[in-house]
Amino acid sequence: MIFQLEFRFWICAFVIFVLIRLRPPMPPSTWFALLNLIALFLLLGLAATLAIAGFAALLWLCLFAARRQDGRTAGAVLLVAGAAAVGCVIVWQKAMFEFTAAGATVPWPRSTKLLALVSFSYVALRAWDAISAVRDGAPLLDPLALSGYLAPFFMMPAGPVNVYRDHLGVDARGALSAPDWRAFLGGVQTIVTGLFVKFVLAELLRLFVVGVNGDWPSGGLGDTLISFIYIYLDFAGYSLIALGVGRLLGVPTPVNFDRPLLATSLTDFWSRWHMSLGNWIRRHLYLPIQLSFMRRFSGGSEYVVNGVSLMVAFTFVGLWHRFTLPFLVWGIVFGCLLALEKYVRDTVGVALLERHPGVGIWLRIIGPFYVLATIVVMLHLTAMQQMVGTAR
Repeated sequence: MIFQLEFRFWICAFVIFVLIRLRPPMPPSTWFALLNLIALFLLLGLAATLAIAGFAALLWLCLFAARRQDGRTAGAVLLVAGAAAVGCVIVWQKAMFEFTAAGATVPWPRSTKLLALVSFSYVALRAWDAISAVRDGAPLLDPLALSGYLAPFFMMPAGPVNVYRDHLGVDARGALSAPDWRAFLGGVQTIVTGLFVKFVLAELLRLFVVGVNGDWPSGGLGDTLISFIYIYLDFAGYSLIALGVGRLLGVPTPVNFDRPLLATSLTDFWSRWHMSLGNWIRRHLYLPIQLSFMRRFSGGSEYVVNGVSLMVAFTFVGLWHRFTLPFLVWGIVFGCLLALEKYVRDTVGVALLERHPGVGIWLRIIGPFYVLATIVVMLHLTAMQQMVGTAR
């Protein structure tokens, strides 16, 4: 579902841009959430809007109950209730994705709008972030405001993954005040750039390669390369539109891409590609797992710990995209490649650069080709056919 092509999307964005400057007797985050629910209703319908409102209320009740407990009881309530709530969203989304967008023989009624609401479980990632932040002492938004954090209309269906602690800044003094001309023009420029990337560059490439309704080719490495470039342009365009709208509304929206095709290593690439998801993985999986293992082994076995942490993190990333064997393999292998790259860089690369400083220039030239080739080959050998929808 291409929200940004719908006239209703832009009407919602414009009306909220105007109304959000009003000062009703409620916190700014609650006022934004109320306007956001109206936008969700207009874009997705009543069922999807009630679904996100109900999930936000359930999550709020769990967090509120946990905050009233002490010590281990609070931790147990958060763990059980939070895991159950987030798990329900993930399972619901995955089931719907596998039985609809991935090519079901029996489509579910109204599935596409409900699927768009939790596309790739973005709502679940935000819920997890809220649970973690509140557990660590962050203020708890009211139920309505929490729904505005979990499903901001302009970040759907392609993210990015906003941060709970950043969203609390909506209630800061002056956060939702009208932007000055420089900020306004910057937001508009970001939106126009996103529209150009998505609806000119990406869609022209799609029309040239597959036509209006054709399937993406996936037989050779060249096909995979073209498909990957389209995926990048498509996703980057969506992300820029969301970033621009967020800046105009005053709602914290993270940057999602930073010229990933110029990355000189796989580690560098994943710090530039889908940055909001990468930061989420780093906060909630990679660093906690690494710290836990480092404490267990008293700081030893650095590369083993790093490798295990990377494998767990990327396995989650693969399965987050889809519960299938190809994506599981994709995640595990990428974790191994990143761990190997770090080991080679620390044991061989540093010494090589110290002895031959000029090698660094060649690495900066060759690096992007190495990264692109690795990404394309990995995608082709594992999950490409499912990524473009040619395999069931």
